[in-house]
Amino acid sequence: MRFRLFLFLVFCVSFLSACSNAHTPVDVVADNFPSQTVGTGPTSILLQGTFVIDIDGKTIEVIENRTIDANYIITGFLGSNFQFRIVNVNGTVLTIELEITNPTSLQAYDLRLIYGNLYGKTVLNPDSYTDLFTKDIIFPFTAFSKEMSDRAFPVGPGVSDTEILLLDFPPGALAAVDFIIVASLPTNTQEPYELSDMSVDGPLAPSGGSAEISVFVKDHQDDITAVYADTTVFTGDVTRLAEDILNPGYFAATISNSEGAPIGEYFVLFKAESPNVYEASTYNYLQVEVSGDQPPVTGTLSLDWECGGDPCSGQLFTLTISEAFDPEGQPVTITWDFDGDMSFDDDLDGNDSNLSGDYIYDSPGNYNAWCRVSDLTHDVDVGPFAITVPDCIPDSST
Repeated sequence: MRFRLFLFLVFCVSFLSACSNAHTPVDVVADNFPSQTVGTGPTSILLQGTFVIDIDGKTIEVIENRTIDANYIITGFLGSNFQFRIVNVNGTVLTIELEITNPTSLQAYDLRLIYGNLYGKTVLNPDSYTDLFTKDIIFPFTAFSKEMSDRAFPVGPGVSDTEILLLDFPPGALAAVDFIIVASLPTNTQEPYELSDMSVDGPLAPSGGSAEISVFVKDHQDDITAVYADTTVFTGDVTRLAEDILNPGYFAATISNSEGAPIGEYFVLFKAESPNVYEASTYNYLQVEVSGDQPPVTGTLSLDWECGGDPCSGQLFTLTISEAFDPEGQPVTITWDFDGDMSFDDDLDGNDSNLSGDYIYDSPGNYNAWCRVSDLTHDVDVGPFAITVPDCIPDSST
């Protein structure tokens, strides 16, 4: 079976005309993100159409779109082998079982059911979002064969894979959902496939605070060019995440609420990009809270140093924090990390009356020092502060 690029492009035009109102948790500001380079990679269309939900009858009707040349040629791959079943209704939330059966002996990879126009409904458990069809709107998708090696779809005939869709269907919303099923042939997708394990560690407060945001990027080609987070509401700009060398695939960055975003819950949009012919990127959302429980407020740090001997057997550095206080009156503790391993166990545990830390460097080089200000419930890391240790520092240097 061959799927040519021109069929994909013909389909996109029609799909976009039907999917101009795809739901996302927040408005997508696509222009915030830098653009990526372009490479090559196959994407194949297996089926496109609409499914219509009958809540009273607990049934779903699938209406295939056969007005497009691509569908005339391709829908034979699936047809009636694509089934929806409503298995539970809890208030306005429907639990829908999605089953795809492979009626052929063809091997496909990375099958995704991409939801287009949701007509007022919300996908509560998307695996990720994609801009495969447009750069202005991102579409949530459900991924199949997540448990299979390399996400290879089971080879038929008659072998199936099942996933669950949680769909919020509020009163007054239309019953229809536009969808498209795509796969990658003959190998995995070229674009980043899925973003997962989004997390935030640390408090943000209206007065600032500090938090680490992180995400895992599933990328079959291992050629990610960049991972960004739209943290504009907190930082005033997009944040680029750095890959965790010890945990390949994980990307993280530390942010602060320097823009003073008020108390509330916010959606931070992650984006992962890599070379591919469609310039497609993959997205997902992280919910970040700004709370009224404020972390310690810290002042500026000053740096003083002196020689540790004559001749120098080691370089003694002293970091001094000029101010540290807690807005809620909790006791404040100061700890130090002078070698950049973020252990905060170097040499001295201070408190609010002793705000200096000393450390002796045994060898010259470049180091990063950090200070951690803690109250009973929060930690705020301040730094890094670059320290250059020469062969010997004169006593008079400051």
